[in-house]
Amino acid sequence: MYCPEPAPTYWLYVLCRRDASAVKIGMTRNWPSRTFAFVHPYRAVADVFDLDSSRAFLVGPSKIEVLRREGEIKRFFANWRVDARSREWFDGAVTGDVLALAGSFDDDNDQVMLTLRDALEIQSVQG
Repeated sequence: MYCPEPAPTYWLYVLCRRDASAVKIGMTRNWPSRTFAFVHPYRAVADVFDLDSSRAFLVGPSKIEVLRREGEIKRFFANWRVDARSREWFDGAVTGDVLALAGSFDDDNDQVMLTLRDALEIQSVQG
């Protein structure tokens, strides 16, 4: 079967602030490039986010599935939102629990996880 564009690949990501004050839960097709949207142009990603604690979990081609997982995590941690207007940022005190839940979804395949550090390194090699 010919496919003019590669099939979409979705990631469920958890961005952990370097100062451990907050964690962001989201989904993207562009891990790790998505992280740059949350960093001022004159700052480095490593100045804002913990490169080893921030992680993304490969979900695969199903947008419905990645949205389901993202929503489940956000609902579970709703009481830890940093403010009522934020649907994606949560208190850093729950970082370990958020990462545990994000990594616990049962797949038929071994779950692929990339730290932000590894993803940025791979991206730099691929150019």
